[in-house]
Amino acid sequence: MGDREADIYELFAQAALEPAGPKLLIRAQHDRQVQDEQARLFEAIQRQPIAGYQIVKLPRQKNRPAREAKLAIRFAALTLCAPQDKAHLSALEIWTVLAKEEDTPEGVEPIEWRLLTTLAVQSFEQACEKVAWYPSAGVSRCFIARSKAAAASKIAGSVTVTGWRPAWPSTWS
Repeated sequence: MGDREADIYELFAQAALEPAGPKLLIRAQHDRQVQDEQARLFEAIQRQPIAGYQIVKLPRQKNRPAREAKLAIRFAALTLCAPQDKAHLSALEIWTVLAKEEDTPEGVEPIEWRLLTTLAVQSFEQACEKVAWYPSAGVSRCFIARSKAAAASKIAGSVTVTGWRPAWPSTWS
């Protein structure tokens, strides 16, 4: 699982080479070209019909109180074209889920998550499952990152990140 900074084409390409390998669920950052479509990724998923609605509980963050959000769920299987500077890579078949808040309280920025996954999303229930995984991953990731940073600062005084390696839940199928 990853936030927008993990939207790296090569990561999906590597996962595609190993079908039994790691499964990805990443929030989209790049509005990529979609094969056989006039529209790019963000417009292509927005064009999909609403499959249903999901209510999610959003935890308190900074100046935003905890609240419930009503998300319109759309999903589709799309084929992403390789970036122009990575033309040697193949197009990728990917599942995408759009969770977009409706009936947002006045003065509140609506939630809009565009998720990319290597896991099949063939039903509203499967799309809701992916949406439910996303915010809980963010909460866990923030807690773990803060805990590690606090522990490391006690030992070394500072932390420098020189690389990263994604951690894959072993329970995904």
